[in-house]
Amino acid sequence: MNIVVVGGGKVGEILCKELSTEESYDLTLIEKNERVLDKLISKFDIQGICGSGISIDILKEAGVEHSDFFIAVSQKDETNIIACIMAKKLGAKYTIARVREREYSAHMDFVRDSLGISQIINPDFEASYSIYRMVKYAYATNIENFMNNKVSMVGVFVEENSAIANMYLKDFRKKFDVIVCIIQRGIDVFIPNGESLILPDDIIHVTGTSNNMQKFYSSVGFLREKPLKSALIVGGGKLSSYLIPLLKRLMADIKVIEIKYDIAKKLSEEYNDVSIINGDGTDQDFLDEMTVGTYDTCITLTGIDEENALISMYASKKGVRKTITKMNRLSILKVINVEQIKSIITPKRIIADKIIRSVRSRYNAFGSNVEQLYTLANHEVEALQFKISGNSKAVDIPLESLNIKPNTVIAFILRQGEVFFPTGKDVLMKDDKVLVVTKNSDFTDIDDMLL
Repeated sequence: MNIVVVGGGKVGEILCKELSTEESYDLTLIEKNERVLDKLISKFDIQGICGSGISIDILKEAGVEHSDFFIAVSQKDETNIIACIMAKKLGAKYTIARVREREYSAHMDFVRDSLGISQIINPDFEASYSIYRMVKYAYATNIENFMNNKVSMVGVFVEENSAIANMYLKDFRKKFDVIVCIIQRGIDVFIPNGESLILPDDIIHVTGTSNNMQKFYSSVGFLREKPLKSALIVGGGKLSSYLIPLLKRLMADIKVIEIKYDIAKKLSEEYNDVSIINGDGTDQDFLDEMTVGTYDTCITLTGIDEENALISMYASKKGVRKTITKMNRLSILKVINVEQIKSIITPKRIIADKIIRSVRSRYNAFGSNVEQLYTLANHEVEALQFKISGNSKAVDIPLESLNIKPNTVIAFILRQGEVFFPTGKDVLMKDDKVLVVTKNSDFTDIDDMLL
C-alpha cells in the first residue's frame, strides 16, 4: 500500500513511526523543513521529499497518482485542504485532511463532500469529546468503546480503601465478570495475569459488557460518587471553545482562565454565561484567588505540557476531585511525580490514532485482518480488533494451548453477535471478532500474537 503524508510535525511523526513498521506499507513524507525531514528519514523506514504539499511537481514526484492514502497533517488547514483536493485530482484513492479551524469544522460535511475529500478530522473536536466523557464518568481516567459500543474499556483509579485493592487477579475474576487487561503502576505499564496483584494507586483498565461493567461499578462503589458539577479550565484556545458547550450539558458552574487578553475577550463574547478570566493560570496565588480548591474538576489546556502538569498537581493538592491534563510529550511523565496526574488527553495522538485506524481498516480489504486499532495507557499498549479467518493457526485450539507472546491477552470474543470473555478452555473460530491487548506494536494479523 502506498501512503503519502504531508507534514512532519507531531502527528506526521507518529504516522511515520506507526505506519513505517509494516512491511506492506510504502510511506513517503513531504516536508518543507529539510532538518525535520532528515531527522524523520533517519529515524524511520520512509522516503522523503523536501517541498510544499501544494506543489504539483512535488506531489507528482511523491507518486501521489498511485497512492492508496494521501494524508495531509501540516500546521495550516488551507494547505491540508488544497493538498487533498490536488491529490484527489491526480488520482489518490483516499484523502484525509487535518483541519482545526471552527469555521471549517462547523460545515465539515459540506466541505468534505463538495471538495471531494474522503475524511476531515479535527483534533480539538475529537479531544473535547474525550474530555467530556472523562467528566461525565467521574470515576474513569479514560474510556474506549469497541464492537460498535457492545463493549467498553475503562481506566479506573484504585483508592487505598477500595474493595479491589490488594486483590489478586485470579480472585478478582471469580468475583467480577469483567477483565483487567492493563495495569498502570506509576510509569510502569504491564499486561497482568492471574497472579498479578492490584495495588492502591494503580490505574486498571477494565473491559466488559455494559451490564457487567455497571455491576462492577456498583460493587466497588463508583456509582455512589457524586457527579462533577463545576469545572475550572486553564487555557482558552481552540480546544476550550469546543469543550465549553459540551460541559454546559453537565454543569452550570464553568470558569476559564486565559492569559491572552484577546483570546479571553473573544471567549467571553461567545459564551456570556461562562466566567472567563484574563489571568495567569500558572500562578499559584492567582489560582488560590480563583478558589481552585472549590471546583470538582480542573482541566489544564495550555500549550505547555510542563505547565499543565504542574497546575494539575497543584489542583489535586488543593482538593480538586478530578484533574484532566493535556500533554503532547508523554516522556515528561517519566521525570515528574505522576500520582496526581491520572487523566491525560493528547490531541495529537488522538488524531494520529484515528488516521491509523482508517488506514488499517481500509487495508483490511487488501489482506490484513486488523479492523480497529486503539492505543491505551499513555500509548504504551495497543488494543487491536481482528476478524478470524479460517486459515489462522489459532483456530480450534484451546487458548491455554496457544503459545501466545508475552504481554498479550485476548480480552473478549464476539461470536454471532454475542460477546463473551474467554477462559483457557475456549477456542477461536472462523469469523469470530476478537480484541487483542498487547504491548507489542507490530501485529497486523491474529497469528502475529503467536510465538
